[in-house]
Amino acid sequence: MKRIKFLLLFVLVLTVISGCSAKATLKRDVLPQKEVAESSDKEVSGVDTALEDEKASAAEPQNDDAFIKEETEVSIAKKGEETKAGTTESAVPAVEKTADAESKPENDNKEAQNLCSISVNVSAIFEKGLATPEELGLPQSGYILNSTEVSFDEGESVFDILILALGNEGIDVEYTKSPFLNSYYISGINGISEFDYGTSSGWLYYVNGEMPAYACSEYKVSKGDKIEFIYTCG
Repeated sequence: MKRIKFLLLFVLVLTVISGCSAKATLKRDVLPQKEVAESSDKEVSGVDTALEDEKASAAEPQNDDAFIKEETEVSIAKKGEETKAGTTESAVPAVEKTADAESKPENDNKEAQNLCSISVNVSAIFEKGLATPEELGLPQSGYILNSTEVSFDEGESVFDILILALGNEGIDVEYTKSPFLNSYYISGINGISEFDYGTSSGWLYYVNGEMPAYACSEYKVSKGDKIEFIYTCG
């Protein structure tokens, strides 16, 4: 009987010991799982934080690039405006130089040319009351041709200058040739002929205020000569 009680007690002790061991094992198993779960959460949280930091760090260079790009564009635009302003300021003297360069040869050529002036006037008719400007279709001054500058070649005569100047203005001129003297005589200009306003009326010519003693076709023009054809009444 005592032996049976001892066996039962022994079995009970074994059972208790086995239960405690199972609980300890279960506790050890649960604890690592909990630690693994917490560790996993920490790793996931760490990954998320790393991703956010990476995004933030990736965004910062973009902002820096945008700022640098904007600053570069502003610098380029400012430099372009300064360059444009400098070009405009430097262009003005260039234009002035070009104008001077163009006008100087023109003046030089003009000075090198043989030039004279010629005019045609009938004011004596109006002064003597033989006709009015309205009747002849002329201004009160009596000028058929105002003083006009003409370029000529060496050896040309007053006659040549008259024909050229009146021809350029479309003004008619009448002349006759003297076979004996082999010269030309002006008999009419713009429809006003010799003897129209008196027996002594006609065309006379002057060079530099003086009346030459020979026909206009015989007088050789010189540079700077002032030629005048004047209608005289008598």
